[in-house]
Amino acid sequence: MGSLVDLKDELSVKEAQAIVRHLFRRRPAVYFADFAVTMAIVYSTGLVYFSPGLSALQLGAGFVCGCALFRAGMFIHEIQHMRRGEMTAFVIAWNLVYGIPMLLPSFMYANHRDHHDVRTYGTQQDAEYRVFRTGGLPQITAHFLIGFVAPLALVLRFLVLGPLSLCWPRLRRFVVVYAMSLGDPAKGRRVWPDENHRLWAVMELAVCAVILAVLELLATGFLPWTAVPKGYAVGVLAIELNAMRDFTAHRFGNTGGPMSHAAQVADSISIVGKGPATYLLYPIGMRYHALHHLFPAMPYHGMGKAHRLLMQRLPPQSPYRSTIRAGFFETAKTLVRAAA
Repeated sequence: MGSLVDLKDELSVKEAQAIVRHLFRRRPAVYFADFAVTMAIVYSTGLVYFSPGLSALQLGAGFVCGCALFRAGMFIHEIQHMRRGEMTAFVIAWNLVYGIPMLLPSFMYANHRDHHDVRTYGTQQDAEYRVFRTGGLPQITAHFLIGFVAPLALVLRFLVLGPLSLCWPRLRRFVVVYAMSLGDPAKGRRVWPDENHRLWAVMELAVCAVILAVLELLATGFLPWTAVPKGYAVGVLAIELNAMRDFTAHRFGNTGGPMSHAAQVADSISIVGKGPATYLLYPIGMRYHALHHLFPAMPYHGMGKAHRLLMQRLPPQSPYRSTIRAGFFETAKTLVRAAA
């Protein structure tokens, strides 16, 4: 095969794709089984955690619940890479069981398209990309602190801002650009012509109804008010785990200009460590992030095998090998040193 020395070489990418082409087919049974088991863990540990009191067992259950919430939430990334009409049943199930109840409907990650577009990756239009190298330690600190206010921000966004915007067109235009993305809200996002904003509005109202229902249960005493700080804590845990993953997804070497597909891959990181931190922080194929930017359409369940096949066939000088890191701490240390 080609050496992939220059990933801009179309033939080399095609040859690499030929090696792993059998791994591009999504297997719905894997998605449903994985999601079902993960959500069973969420709800079973949640029952223990939210029961009256705060014992060591409950704290342990809360930690497991937060980790499972994080894993289940990462399916939102897979959904954004599905073609229109692909695995519709799973998308509906995920939104009904997780997205709407957890205040994270799948359209909130529609901005992910900007992250894979060669015209916008790493630019001001890419809300996911933070240039930590130039922002320095204050930006790194802000990246992790935002998780502590995110749950409250989501409640206000769906309880107040969403319903009001549906009655006020000018506010709605602002919401569609600046309040419908996961990432830096100041950057906004591109509005794509194929977006189904009517469906999004229905989902927004469903999320609002969930929040109102919870407030009613709290007001009537059916739910104890102690559930509020407990829920906030487990939500922050899930968000902070994602912040750790996101912090080590790229080298963040872009300073604002467009980057080619090859440069995007070289700017991305794959984590190959076998420790518990790797499995905890990089679920649903997220550990192979450089491979994901090389082949964005590859489903998560094929990425491990694809990575191993490429590592067997690529020559020692292949730039893909330079994207490999052992684990979170090695990667994070390098980024902090570069930003300091």
